[in-house]
Amino acid sequence: MYRYLVRYGLAAVAIFILTCSAAAAQTISGVVTDPSGAVLPGVTVTASNTATQQARTVTTDAAGRYVITSLQPGTYAVSYTLDGFAPATRPGITLTSDFTATLDLQLGLGTQTDTVTVTGAAPLVDVESSATQQTMDRATLDVLPTGSRSAESVGILIPGVTLRAAGNGTIARDVGGTSMMNQSPLQFRGTSDTVQVIQGMRRVYLRPGPEFVGAYINDGAVQEMTFGQGAEAMDMGQSGMRINIVPKSGGNVLHGGVSSAFTGSSFQSEMNIDDQLRSLGFTNPTGVVKLWDFNPSVNGPIKRDRVWFSLAYRNWGVTNTAPITLNEATDHQSYQPGTTSADDPGHIWDVTGRLTLQASQAYNFSVLFERQARTRERFTLSSTTSPEAAGVNIFPTKTTQIRWTRVQSPNLLFDVAYQRFDMENRV
Repeated sequence: MYRYLVRYGLAAVAIFILTCSAAAAQTISGVVTDPSGAVLPGVTVTASNTATQQARTVTTDAAGRYVITSLQPGTYAVSYTLDGFAPATRPGITLTSDFTATLDLQLGLGTQTDTVTVTGAAPLVDVESSATQQTMDRATLDVLPTGSRSAESVGILIPGVTLRAAGNGTIARDVGGTSMMNQSPLQFRGTSDTVQVIQGMRRVYLRPGPEFVGAYINDGAVQEMTFGQGAEAMDMGQSGMRINIVPKSGGNVLHGGVSSAFTGSSFQSEMNIDDQLRSLGFTNPTGVVKLWDFNPSVNGPIKRDRVWFSLAYRNWGVTNTAPITLNEATDHQSYQPGTTSADDPGHIWDVTGRLTLQASQAYNFSVLFERQARTRERFTLSSTTSPEAAGVNIFPTKTTQIRWTRVQSPNLLFDVAYQRFDMENRV
């Protein structure tokens, strides 16, 4: 039967963003000057995403300042043009989630046939925001030894972050993925007011607390994760951490990858249990029976420079031995400890996809969908709950997000988004 059903929907109305106000999301800004140091108004500044060729164009104001806001995370090339000056391009600017890259540039005198390519290290410090955050890009996520490759197993590596008890009352410390079936929410400096968002849209499990998400991460669909430490910033809505998941969007080059892992009981070391320990009751140590993770993904264009897709499938799970033995009683009413440890199996499957349409330089439309189901075959199995008393727990979730943006003018942007998050807890 259904123990409870939670449905959570979130819609955001049109948001008008003025570039003269505080920058939001991913932003490129700066001041353009001439060789004498005087500011240059009227410079055309274009930021182009090198993967999707999406471009945004603004002009500098009377103070020579420009702001290009609400960009997607990725790598950009920024070009500058003005009559009487040689065009300049600044390539290789990497924007991570919630980051503002400050790029000041000096245009040299010349003709439009001359082109200057400006090289230099991309900005590493966001000087426009008071927030303290850690961004884990795809290259970093691929090398971190996190086992279950979850947001929690990544976030716990950040200094000042700890875990709090999961829904079953225990702290699930992920060692090689052995605790991947349990979520222990993150705490930052003692507060557990932590939320998870997908491209800025909040996804939260309404019971037993807002810090519990209920859905797990399909790592193959993630481009980066940003852990914002809200206790350090006044412009964030909570005192704990905000985990922003940025999904992959595709690109003009077809590419993909597969991440996989497997562990069996033969990889486990034998416990040195002698007769004295057995006499004290240490007869069935817990361990891993098997652990697996299969996560292929593919990304690319449907129509170059216009439509892109991203698709990832993940199937992962673990079977641990429980701190209780199989019941040898035959009357179905009592419990008689045996000599064989009971298994505690669980597994998850997930399909995540994203479709992005760049109808024109001004219009962008994207759809994200995720379908997931987590199954615990012996839910609540513990040292005091026998296998016969444990039940099957199936936890399906669905996430759908639709986003439309329109650049009305260099000073006005429409951003409309809708997200629906459904979950069921079947016991």
